[in-house]
Amino acid sequence: MDKLILYKQGGFEWIPESGTCYTANTIVDRIENGVTYSKADTDIVEVIEGVDAYVRYYKIRFEALEDWVKEIVLSVFPNLFMKLEQGDELKDPNVLYNLSINKMAKEQDKFLRKCTRCGGSGHHSYNQIDGTVCFKCGGVKYILPSKSKMNTKWLESIKNYYK
Repeated sequence: MDKLILYKQGGFEWIPESGTCYTANTIVDRIENGVTYSKADTDIVEVIEGVDAYVRYYKIRFEALEDWVKEIVLSVFPNLFMKLEQGDELKDPNVLYNLSINKMAKEQDKFLRKCTRCGGSGHHSYNQIDGTVCFKCGGVKYILPSKSKMNTKWLESIKNYYK
């Protein structure tokens, strides 16, 4: 069963059913012989289990995104929180942002603009790690418009398109 432990300092510990633990924003109490001890262990505010734990954890992760990233994700996936409340397991919020950009890129000039580095090819100079993938667009061929053009009207057009 999933478990979420919330601490006074605003930190949390996520323990999914798989057992892989994720801790964030805990305060270090002391370090002895290379082992870090967290002060948060004694400052537990709430322990949530099951589906409620997953929903709360997901909302914490989503809130950590920048506001404009949240707007884009919610514009492309307007039913995101409804699906979350229904108990659907969702992709990580950062992955959803990437999926949003890829989904918008399929519409090409409607929401995004051609990458100015690769000219819309998705490729640029070769390197041994990434091959010829363009670093600016990540190979998607399109990039977001300037922040001044990412206004309410732009976001509304995306929301209306993906309803």
